[in-house]
Amino acid sequence: MRAGKMKADNRAHNYNKSSVLICIEQRHHRARRRRFINITAFICMVSVIAALSGVIVKANDKVSSHLTADKYYTSISIERNDTLWGLAQQYAPEEADINAYVKEIKTINRLSDDNITQGQNLIVYYYK
Repeated sequence: MRAGKMKADNRAHNYNKSSVLICIEQRHHRARRRRFINITAFICMVSVIAALSGVIVKANDKVSSHLTADKYYTSISIERNDTLWGLAQQYAPEEADINAYVKEIKTINRLSDDNITQGQNLIVYYYK
C-alpha cells in the first residue's frame, strides 16, 4: 500500500512542478511582453521628439532669415491689373505667408478692403 501511496504523491508532486513551471513561463512571457511594449513606446517617443525638433529648427531658420536681412520700404505706383496678392508674390520673402504680407500692406497703407486702382501709390516692404 505504501508504494501505491508514493506513486500518488509523486504524481501530485509532478503536477505541482509542472504548474510552477507554467507559472514561471507565464511570468517570463509577461515580462518579455512588457519589455517589448516599453521599448516600442520609447522608440515612438524618440521618433516624435526627433520629428518635432526638426520642425522647430526649420521654423527657426525661416524666422532667422528675416532677422539677418534688412527690411526696406519703397513706394510703388499701381499699374493696370495689379492686385495685392500679385504685389505680395513680387515683394514678400519666399517663405513668407502671402496672406499675412497682404494684411500688413493693407495696414501700412490704411486700406479698408482689397481694392487698389491704377495710379494709386502704395508703400510695400522687402528684405535685402
